[in-house]
This record gives sequence, structure tokens and C-alpha cells, in this order.
Amino acid sequence: MIRTLQTLLKLAFVAALVLGTSSVAQTVVPIPPTDEDSDQMQPYDSIKQASYGIFSIDPSSVGGQLQVRQTPEGMAEFVLTLTNSVAGDLHAAAVYEGDCGPDRALLTKLARVGDSTPEDPFVSITKTELTYESVVEGDYFVMIFGDELDTSPLACGEVGLGANRTDY
Repeated sequence: MIRTLQTLLKLAFVAALVLGTSSVAQTVVPIPPTDEDSDQMQPYDSIKQASYGIFSIDPSSVGGQLQVRQTPEGMAEFVLTLTNSVAGDLHAAAVYEGDCGPDRALLTKLARVGDSTPEDPFVSITKTELTYESVVEGDYFVMIFGDELDTSPLACGEVGLGANRTDY
């Protein structure tokens, strides 16, 4: 089992080198199976994650990264990490359809940064009923706001097809 995992990691690394891609590199994230695993769950050696940059909108300096992780059930989990924020600040965030801009259809709200993860005031984790594949193959963007979604946007980043991403 370990030898197979090592071989898969080597093949993924070689494939990334051969393809010459700097924005996409794929590796396996080993998550051991549990007794509760079912036929509906993904094999633990095929769990995926992708990261997308979030960039400040002037005059804000807030930016960060949105990591989309595949759960063992194949659903999407969003991990939002902000930079250039101040401890104690609250930031609402949401994923919308289309490209960064106003008046887009809401896909999902994300947990608010600053009060949703007590151990790290710059991170939020949101579990969804969206599939991982639908998110990374869709055309979406994440928008960061002040403490509520109806405030002026502070940062934005593309998510899904066409966005700069790194696969793990």
C-alpha cells in the first residue's frame, strides 16, 4: 500500500515536470479510511484540493487564498485565509457565479472570517453540499467584504475553470 502511494506521488511529480505546468501540480492527499466509509465515498487516495488567489481591491490591502478541498464524500469544503487583515476584524465572504464584478448570482455564503474559527482569526471553514468537481470546473469568484455582505468589496479572486490555481 505504501509502495503504491509512493509510486503514485512520483508519477504525479514526473507528470507535472513533463507537462511543464507551474500553475497546476497534482499530488495525492492521503486520508486514511475509517470504519464508517461507504460505497458513496471517494477512495482515500483520490481526495483533491485546489487553491485560488484573492486580490485586494483599492484602497483595501486585504487579500488571501481560497482553498477548495474535496471531502471523502466528494463535496466541496472552502477554507478561506485572509492576509493584511487585523485581528478582531470581521469579514463576510461569498462565492458568486461568473467573473469578479457586481450583480452576480450568489452560489454560496462562506463562514465569516474573524469569528467562525476561534483558533485562527484570519481563517474560515465552510462545508457545502456542492460537489468538488462542480466548483473547480465551474466559472465562479469569491468576494471579500467588511463584516456583512452588503458592504463595499475589499478583495476578489476567480475560482474554477480559467482561474490561476494550484492542485494538490
